[in-house]
Amino acid sequence: MFLTSSMSSAHRRTGEIEVQILELCLDGVGKTFIVYSLNLNFAAGNRHLKSLLDKGLIEVIQGARPIYKTTQKGKSVLRHIWKIKEIINNSD
Repeated sequence: MFLTSSMSSAHRRTGEIEVQILELCLDGVGKTFIVYSLNLNFAAGNRHLKSLLDKGLIEVIQGARPIYKTTQKGKSVLRHIWKIKEIINNSD
């Protein structure tokens, strides 16, 4: 997993937070885990989850507690992001 070092920053960008959510959801997790792991409030967490759901990057698996899981499309996006970060980090 490749989470950015500014995870504790209060001024993260939407894209950065949503990439972190995609990474967390690779194995399927609940909303509370996402919100607490990324130090978000539930309003912000809900906003980001809705955005990712609307883009087809995560899905909800219904059960006693809904589980959020990264879709194949979301995994593809992550692979591209990781590759770009690898190129940038190795170009020094």
